[in-house]
Amino acid sequence: MTAIATDSQTRRRKLSGQLSVQLRRFLATESASAILLVGATVVALLWANSPWSATY
Repeated sequence: MTAIATDSQTRRRKLSGQLSVQLRRFLATESASAILLVGATVVALLWANSPWSATY
């Protein structure tokens, strides 16, 4: 591999590591749980009242 490819992969891994830490911190909060619950509720309501409700 070239130095450029290695540097690019290192930056990508570092960025994904930072994002995953931030995502884990966010998901650990109560507000994240509430947002996920409201989102799942909206999806369930839309799905249950859609033409595909037989698959619900």
